[in-house]
Amino acid sequence: VRAAADDKDGLEGTWTLESADFGKPEIESSLYSGYRFTFAAGELNITNQDGKPSGVFAIGGERAYRLDATKTPAQIDFPKTPEIARVTLGIYAIDGDRLRLCVSRRQRPTEFKGERDIHRGQNHTVLFTLKRD
Repeated sequence: VRAAADDKDGLEGTWTLESADFGKPEIESSLYSGYRFTFAAGELNITNQDGKPSGVFAIGGERAYRLDATKTPAQIDFPKTPEIARVTLGIYAIDGDRLRLCVSRRQRPTEFKGERDIHRGQNHTVLFTLKRD
């Protein structure tokens, strides 16, 4: 069993988005090329290609997070904020300099894949693959 503190330390730092799977082939993950995810002091900050905060994705631009590395797969939660009324639930895996982060606002993902909500045609689950800077 991994300690949550170990994963927090392993997650800390800046990661560049390599791909984003929205479960919809018509959405090109290359549109988000160069986005950076910075985990520091319990907060995630996402910036776009120009280095500006980005409020896209189910996570938002700046968001606190909580880890539970005792679960399989390891879990990450992004609590509600005044701007984002729902908790965002996710799973993650760190493999060397690669991070897979899969998130949803509806229910916690159980596997690493993007899926769309077939009833509303909206993104249900997004899978991000990132590389450590």
